[in-house]
Amino acid sequence: MSSTLQLQHQSFETAAAIMVNLEELFGETDRSVRFKIMTKLMASRMTEGSPVHEHVLEMINHFNELEMLGGGIEDDIKVDMVLHTLPKSYENFRLNAIMGKKKG
Repeated sequence: MSSTLQLQHQSFETAAAIMVNLEELFGETDRSVRFKIMTKLMASRMTEGSPVHEHVLEMINHFNELEMLGGGIEDDIKVDMVLHTLPKSYENFRLNAIMGKKKG
């Protein structure tokens, strides 16, 4: 720890209090973490030929991270987002999913 930080924390009574203060000073805020996760979601694209299962699990993981930070997304929107990330070879699947949704 630098001497400046040591001086700033010399009045703290416990290591836990110091850790809380350091987290406030240098930790990422929930909003910045949510922003990074949303950026990953919006940039997600499944590579042609890669396993759909792995891609969808990665998307689900991002959705779960958002929910833990208070940034939940409606289930219908999640499905739309995943469909949007699929490559061109899934165009018929995407259209069927969208049309099936309209009928139901």
